[in-house]
Amino acid sequence: MTENPHDEKQLAYLQLWTFCLRRFTDVTNFTPRKELGHPKPPLSRSNQAVICKLARMAFDLGFRIEFIEEAITEDPMDLLACHLVEGSEILRLKIPENEWRNIAAILRKSGAGTGSVPDAPIFTDQGRLGSERRCGRPFERDYEAEKTSLYLPPLMAQMRKHHAISDGENITSLYVKLDFLKTFFDGLDINVKFLDQTENMQVDSGDLTELQNDLEARFATSLREEQSKCLALTQKIQDMEQAHHNKLQNEKLEKAALNSDIEILQQQSAAQAST
Repeated sequence: MTENPHDEKQLAYLQLWTFCLRRFTDVTNFTPRKELGHPKPPLSRSNQAVICKLARMAFDLGFRIEFIEEAITEDPMDLLACHLVEGSEILRLKIPENEWRNIAAILRKSGAGTGSVPDAPIFTDQGRLGSERRCGRPFERDYEAEKTSLYLPPLMAQMRKHHAISDGENITSLYVKLDFLKTFFDGLDINVKFLDQTENMQVDSGDLTELQNDLEARFATSLREEQSKCLALTQKIQDMEQAHHNKLQNEKLEKAALNSDIEILQQQSAAQAST
């Protein structure tokens, strides 16, 4: 993939860094910074499923430490199933193990396959990224672009086209992240073959359309089935939550009625004692 072992090692670190930068709300308990005039982002909590995915990536890249070797023994979809219902009233109920496995199985099937990286520019002609937005945690609006676009191949391809910022170009938060990585890793001067191949790759539009139609036809039925299962499972969870809520309400009403009966008995006893 690269011309020498040093490049491969640096590229491995870069992949881990970019992963953490675009998923920092999942691997830490921090949130993006608040936009002026907007509500604060909801409190964040680390997602063990994403941390497990990061550990597997590190393991595949050749890193061997105790934390990684322990983390890769976990099933990320089992962890994600737990993460999705954490904090919900549903956790107050005893959920059978097979139900958790059903949730994880649906997530595993729904998450199969690969996606595409949006084409997000590192330079823009619209507006200027103020200096107050260039350091520290990203602002919420900037992070929306970063978390879907901060991948090495497309962004480094753009970076190579711009050796310096011209007067007519304004930087985006993605440029700031790449500039940070470039400084931290002393240049990012990596001769990575797949970056050139990705940048120069040409695909026949007819073949691409045929492939897209084939994939859509092949997966449309299974996707509808999985969506139906997800909806059914969501409804089941909501029904269980509602049943639990109703049970709590009934218990409150019964307790209130019991307290009322006790109070009446106490009043009757006091009245009899006074006579």
